[in-house]
Amino acid sequence: MSEEQKPPQEETSPAPDSSKPAGGVIPPKLERPPDAPSEEETLYDGVKLNRYFMLSALFFFATIVWAVLDDHNKPYKVFARKFNEIEASLATKQLAIALKNVAAQLEEQDEAEADAVLTLDENEAYQEALAQRRDMVTNKNIKTQDYNDAKARYEVIISKKAGPNQQVNPDEDPEIVAAKAEMERNLTIKEEAEHAFRAQEQAIRDFKKDLLEIRKQKNALSEELVRLETRIRDIEPSFINTLRDFPGLDFIQPATKIKQTILEGLPIDVHFANATRIDRCQTCHAAVDKPDYQAGLQWGDSKKQVLAQPYLSHPRLDLFVGPESPHKMSEFGCTTCHA
Repeated sequence: MSEEQKPPQEETSPAPDSSKPAGGVIPPKLERPPDAPSEEETLYDGVKLNRYFMLSALFFFATIVWAVLDDHNKPYKVFARKFNEIEASLATKQLAIALKNVAAQLEEQDEAEADAVLTLDENEAYQEALAQRRDMVTNKNIKTQDYNDAKARYEVIISKKAGPNQQVNPDEDPEIVAAKAEMERNLTIKEEAEHAFRAQEQAIRDFKKDLLEIRKQKNALSEELVRLETRIRDIEPSFINTLRDFPGLDFIQPATKIKQTILEGLPIDVHFANATRIDRCQTCHAAVDKPDYQAGLQWGDSKKQVLAQPYLSHPRLDLFVGPESPHKMSEFGCTTCHA
């Protein structure tokens, strides 16, 4: 196609300049006032603000630490922890003495058992009784087997001759009568052998009476030994209880708690109104209803570690606050008398 024959092309307008505002008018540039702050300046100094924030954070942290330690060192908690230490020390000492006594008794019983066994080994009558028992066991087993065989034969004959389809009278058939008599005779012999065996067993137990009593006492002492060892492990300070009473963690499940006695039948007058009496004295006076916590008793290794208030027993526990007294702690509390 020649240049004269090419179709005319449409003219395109140039794209508008996006950097220019609409209308093509450029606004005048505003000048910054001479007294205005620079773009890098702020209302407050950032460095000083960081310091203030740091100091306030340290102050609040110190306040929290102080509150936790102050709660941990409340007087009742200090008294309770001290009593736990005293109780553990006294109980450990008592249990150690008891453990030593039980171990000594157990050693004596071991020697007594050895002597009793030696005595039986040298006792000819006892050895003869053991030999007779062995023969009786064999004889009893044989007689039992004879009875079982006779019983089986009798049941076979009965099933053949006196079954549901048979017209035989068991009491008149000679073979059935003979099998039954044989079975009953073997039953009598078996029972006599068993009776003789039981009598021989009793005779052997009579020989071993002292030995059996020694072994019974040994078992009881061994159980007491295990109980005392377990009790000592439970009383001694443990990591778990220390963690439960650790500052800041004792709000979860503390080992040291307020002890209170609710006395429903002994109300207290509060501003002319009867309120339920609640005693919490035992939180600090924890030994008030326990015996043997007497003044001057040394509870620790040092001579200065002696019992004094509030870690003493109440006088006359047989009459006041004792578990066997007519005025039990759980029923009368403390403030009914010590108002």
